[in-house]
Amino acid sequence: YKFAPLLFRRFGGKARNKKVDRVILGERIGADESALDLFSQAEQMARDGNLRGAIRKGYVAFLCDLSDRKIVRLARHKTNRDYLKDDTLFENMAGLTRNFETNWYGLRTAEQGDWEDFCSLYKQAIGSMSSKVR
Repeated sequence: YKFAPLLFRRFGGKARNKKVDRVILGERIGADESALDLFSQAEQMARDGNLRGAIRKGYVAFLCDLSDRKIVRLARHKTNRDYLKDDTLFENMAGLTRNFETNWYGLRTAEQGDWEDFCSLYKQAIGSMSSKVR
């Protein structure tokens, strides 16, 4: 009775490699959607004039990318600050998180300059992640 649970765990289950849908900031992301797809949607939203939504979608794309690279673990209960604590790229993610929170939770209208700042921070953070992963 003491060893049975250990044996069942060890030999009982198969490895789960099946991708499942994710929930990031309350938004359901399909298993087949990549961070690049999400950022493309954000750019389209920006072109359509929905800058606030574009910044949010871009931040979701960033968290998705961090999750795909296994830098952070996504969880529904985590806040943006919790992700900052998990992140090894704190300096890049802190600016991106500040930009997102100002434009999503702030009481002001997002402008084109805000989107451009977000894009530059996003590209800088992704670039620094790529150089550290290799």
